[in-house]
Amino acid sequence: MLAPRIDTLTQVAVVIESGRNALSLYVNGALNATTTLTRRLTGIQDVNNWIGRSQFQANPSLDTDLTEFRIYDQALDADQLALSYQLGPDSSLTNTP
Repeated sequence: MLAPRIDTLTQVAVVIESGRNALSLYVNGALNATTTLTRRLTGIQDVNNWIGRSQFQANPSLDTDLTEFRIYDQALDADQLALSYQLGPDSSLTNTP
């Protein structure tokens, strides 16, 4: 499971592959876990879109600094995520040969 170290920059990536009904979690460019999606993403009502904050007030907010946030228009594969981690937070996959 995901257990980032305190005071350490950690890359966390979620890949959703709707064709396979799969959600995969990558940490620092390596696959951490995969699960089956039980419903389609189109069924989610996206009225509250927060990063690091729960929909429920009783839950604590994420206590972290967010360096950057990216959304791609396609699912990245394991090699692309490993490269993204190696390049670091200030480099984009679109800027590489």
